[in-house]
Amino acid sequence: MIDWKLEFKLLCGHVLMELAAGERTPARIFSEADREFLRLIGSKPQEIFNACDDLLNNGAPAYAEILRLHEIRRDYFLHAQGGKTPPLKTDYRPAEATLGDIAGLPRVIDKARAKLEGRLTDDLFFPCSQSRAVLRELGIGCVEFFELIRDCPTDEAVLAAIRHRRKFPLTTPTGLKTHWLIPSEPFLSYEEYLCATGENAVHKARAMSPEQIVTELLASGLRGRGGAGFPTGVKWRTLARHTCPTRYVVCNAAEGEPGTFKDRYLLRKNPYATIEGMLIAAHAVNAAGIYIALKRSFGPSIERVRQAISEMASKGLMDGIEIKIVEGPEEYLFGEEKALLNVVEGFPPMPREAYCPPYEIGLFATPNSPNPALLDNAQTLAHVPSIVRHGGASFRRLGTHDTSGTLIFTVCGDVQRPGVYECEAGITLRKLFYDVAGGPHTGRQFKVALSGVACGVILADRFDTPTEFDAFQMIGSGLGSAGFIVLDNAASIPRVTQAVARFLYVESCNQCPACKAGLRTASHGIDELLQHLHLHDDRAGLDWIMEGAHSAPQANRCFLPAQGAKLIPGLVQSFREEFEPYAKGKRPQSEPWPIPKIVDYDEEKHHFSYDEKQTKKKPDWTYAP
Repeated sequence: MIDWKLEFKLLCGHVLMELAAGERTPARIFSEADREFLRLIGSKPQEIFNACDDLLNNGAPAYAEILRLHEIRRDYFLHAQGGKTPPLKTDYRPAEATLGDIAGLPRVIDKARAKLEGRLTDDLFFPCSQSRAVLRELGIGCVEFFELIRDCPTDEAVLAAIRHRRKFPLTTPTGLKTHWLIPSEPFLSYEEYLCATGENAVHKARAMSPEQIVTELLASGLRGRGGAGFPTGVKWRTLARHTCPTRYVVCNAAEGEPGTFKDRYLLRKNPYATIEGMLIAAHAVNAAGIYIALKRSFGPSIERVRQAISEMASKGLMDGIEIKIVEGPEEYLFGEEKALLNVVEGFPPMPREAYCPPYEIGLFATPNSPNPALLDNAQTLAHVPSIVRHGGASFRRLGTHDTSGTLIFTVCGDVQRPGVYECEAGITLRKLFYDVAGGPHTGRQFKVALSGVACGVILADRFDTPTEFDAFQMIGSGLGSAGFIVLDNAASIPRVTQAVARFLYVESCNQCPACKAGLRTASHGIDELLQHLHLHDDRAGLDWIMEGAHSAPQANRCFLPAQGAKLIPGLVQSFREEFEPYAKGKRPQSEPWPIPKIVDYDEEKHHFSYDEKQTKKKPDWTYAP
């Protein structure tokens, strides 16, 4: 079956090359076969000639612009197929093919490299029919192939990129859309990553000034993906202007938010983007060292990061700077930025005072040298290389004005397809939960979603909210780390509240007495309520629970008590009718609800594994037998 898009790309590349060579006569450019093809798709040689000529004279030619101009005309397809769109070609060669398996490919690669050495304009390629025939067999357009040759230093790297495209023909030519992070299959090498993404972002960044990098980040609108959504460019600019000359870059990959697995998933499939982001950050703020912090239980992610760092170091990308991997404890607060810095320094994950943010007092500080740290989430840093490659304005075209780019969502709970999904920011929760994650199970209905355990409840009537930071604030919740726990009408909200309250109480570090005491009151109050120890008709038990949660945030060093003060009362107030039978001494049947602290993800089965030890964890961070 003919691949109409591919044929169109091949033809456009041929026309661009002929025009660049000075040929101005359409009759000499278009063969009879070309004319017949254009007739079938409803176009004319002169139309394509004019479009290519206009692009050649008014900007860098690229078939993508022509495709956008004509939209490959769905009308063409309908016209050619009697009203039916033809399917794309899928009979690609197996991934284990070698260069010699495709007749003429080595010659075409050699020819392409010769053209590069002659400084031929990058977007122009191959006028000869023999080269077009080879590329047709590969299933790749002229300009795409030329870009592969330009970006891949060896023939083996070219083949790796072609293999990747054959596996994933519905993505971009190299398997990854511009500014997106998650490939369909893990990148097995740095060369494969470069072939999929293009220009080496580290080299490009080091040819730029720190001010230029920060300017692009500001233009991109990138906001932190760790939870707070702080503008990344503003943070980098603050560090770059700090008066202390000793600065550090720290990557926070210690995710522990219930319902979240995005960073581990990213590092397993594409660690190179995050590492490139760290190296670019080090250049932008003139850092003395780089650290990446993960929980020591994240074995597969740690191994991938270690392998990627070693591989990139062997290619000379470290430029005299070392990336150190810090393996930390299992505690929830390890992911809190000030506590994480303590772990890097060799101390327990105890948050520092609130007036000591990392951008003021960083790593190994002394009275005379505060050593500020640029501390960013793994996903935030992973977005930086593509912004350097393609510019901030290009990134900003994805997503929304408030939240640009893509988001990596974790969706777990009562959905048919739990999983980790990368989508453009701004997708509504309804579309995410129903279209992407499969919707509720048969006969069920969604009633609420939790954005981890750090934000307010999201009732089902708010599911049309777009996934952006400000929109979530307007509905009294927060986007957080884009990890959602979706609950249907069979879920017991009192049991959910019990698990959430206990998790926050246990994970509190006890440095702030009001936090530990308030959350203990809330957690024990719910336990007593569900164990039928509160039999008051005046519902004093519920008021006691909410009072305990509300009292937790007092002179707090971190956000944990504020989470409890928002989420626990929010669940009680939104679903009070489910709590009242317990308050009246009745005994509704319900089972304990496991807090979804994710430890692993089976992508093929769409299955998350939860930490079974969490229920045995005690408030002093030891475990019951």
